[in-house]
Amino acid sequence: MYSLAIATVKAGLENGVRHYSWVERSDFWIAKGEELLLHAYYGLKDYPNAAKYGKIAYEHNPNRKSIITEYIHALEEGYNFQG
Repeated sequence: MYSLAIATVKAGLENGVRHYSWVERSDFWIAKGEELLLHAYYGLKDYPNAAKYGKIAYEHNPNRKSIITEYIHALEEGYNFQG
């Protein structure tokens, strides 16, 4: 399921058109796709990609606990994996 989610979100990010309504202007909504990619890659234990998208999501929403937790863990696991 994670792979399907990743493909769907990436297709949306590549092909989606933002209309820049009042809702889309919020930082929280700007990086929502990246937050979903963080969670999906984290679920697959693909920590380098989780960290990549976690950084983007964190920059736009630094107060969300789930982003912080998974981003930090992905960074730690990526570091441990590289030895």
